[in-house]
Amino acid sequence: MGAPGSDPGGQALAAAFALLMSARTVGEVSAPRACHTRARSRSIREKVFFETGQATIKAQSFDLLTQIADVLKAHLEIRHLLIEGHTDSAGEARVNRALSLKRAQSVRDFLIKQDVAQSRLEARGIGPDRPFDDNTTAAGRENNRRVEFLIVAPDAENPVVP
Repeated sequence: MGAPGSDPGGQALAAAFALLMSARTVGEVSAPRACHTRARSRSIREKVFFETGQATIKAQSFDLLTQIADVLKAHLEIRHLLIEGHTDSAGEARVNRALSLKRAQSVRDFLIKQDVAQSRLEARGIGPDRPFDDNTTAAGRENNRRVEFLIVAPDAENPVVP
């Protein structure tokens, strides 16, 4: 699989959701870079694009987010989706945390407009605090600017591991 967001047809997203839905426990999930696990949660990471320095979702991400909404509407057993916004380390951490929260909220709002129940969605801004890649290169910073979708297990008290 290529860089995050390099799957315009959505096959990786569909495959990742299918993998997550079929796994009985988090430990069983062994998936490509678009999908990863953390303590008592299951997640999907695909690229959502925003206007630079803003929380406005670019049109090129509408298909991906619509697919996610469709999967959530078809799988009511996914009762809690955590949407995390992440940034690179350029700029002030406080500003990046605020921007990442606004971006996660924009994604949540998009899903709500697609008829996903608000009660199933939670948005968090992580900012630069959990980098996925190295912030010393342009490619690494690009990978760190992301939104992660975590399908939280019903029994997970605190699915996020700092």
